[in-house]
Amino acid sequence: MINFAVINLKNIIKNFIKLGIIITLAIGIMNIGDLVVQKCKKFSYVQILKNNLDFSKLYGNSENKNIFAKIINSEIPLFSSNNKLENSNKLEDFTIAETPIPSETNSTENPSEPVAIETNNTENSDVPVNVTTSVITENNLSENYNVTYGSVKIKNETNYYLSDAILEPNVQYSDTKNILIFHTHTCESYTQTEANPYTPSGNFRTIDLNHSVAQVGTTLENNLKNKGYNVTHSLTFHDYPAYNGSYNRSFSTVSNLLTTSPSTQLVIDLHRDAIGSMSQYAPCVKIGDEVVAQIMFVIGTNGGGLEHNNWQTNLKYAIKIQEKANEMYPGLFRPIILRNSRYNQNLANNACIIEVGATGNTLEQATRKYEIFSSSYFRSYEVNLIIYFY
Repeated sequence: MINFAVINLKNIIKNFIKLGIIITLAIGIMNIGDLVVQKCKKFSYVQILKNNLDFSKLYGNSENKNIFAKIINSEIPLFSSNNKLENSNKLEDFTIAETPIPSETNSTENPSEPVAIETNNTENSDVPVNVTTSVITENNLSENYNVTYGSVKIKNETNYYLSDAILEPNVQYSDTKNILIFHTHTCESYTQTEANPYTPSGNFRTIDLNHSVAQVGTTLENNLKNKGYNVTHSLTFHDYPAYNGSYNRSFSTVSNLLTTSPSTQLVIDLHRDAIGSMSQYAPCVKIGDEVVAQIMFVIGTNGGGLEHNNWQTNLKYAIKIQEKANEMYPGLFRPIILRNSRYNQNLANNACIIEVGATGNTLEQATRKYEIFSSSYFRSYEVNLIIYFY
């Protein structure tokens, strides 16, 4: 017997068509997937966020949008295009902490308890006038700046354009004479001399307040008091026993002091400059026959993303002081540094960092009798205020 199979040609054609459609769809889906992958490879996580989040609604304007994007890019490794921190000046904390001024490595030594500071209210002499001044280049660095306003030089490390309106020192002062001096890095010290030896607690650091930058603050305090000013000088350790978190701790100190003395007119965070391992770096200027340490303002901004509404006022104040100092003693001040970190200067108007000398300077040079700290006109007194070290 012969068996015959009946083939339904119509069904076969239908099945082939279905199979073709399925294969076509599969290929299409695969191609689309490849395109998506290739497209994603062209964008970093930061770019995807920028393209898909409407920052203008969240942060109000294009400037804040750029600031927020910069924070994401520099502060959070996950969102960095290189999957790592790209900005060495990262914030220690998004609320109050600030980037420390570059300093030496903190020592792991555990020294004895801090030594109490001695005060010496020495009678002041008059500030020298009509003397020749000259910058000493040995063990010094050449000036580095990119903005000028009259005689004042500024190293602008932010993305802000510094117009004449921002730089014009058209600031006025109240009738108060209250000044606050403190030290975020209280243990910073200078090159030892026979007259000023000390026990180190680290690399150019000591807890002996008679030989650290705190002694420079005490010298300034005494002179200001002799001039009739009300001075609060905080000797609180903010960098001992731990260096990290110094700005968090000084934030608390200054906040409390300003609460008890809200009429404070000038807030000075007094430092000793440090540049990496350059232990011989000793910026000096000769005023008459005296060799003294050079001085430098460091002014913070909100460029790092933290709120700081009064940074322009602080900058104007520094410019006003430095203009007058440049008239009297050219070269005493190094160029002002303007940075993205705010350094707790958001706490008050007329707040600043002052760096007196560096690691290669001596304490004698930092507290020299005729070193001029600053000068400025105070409207209410109609006199020229000269602040100087004895």
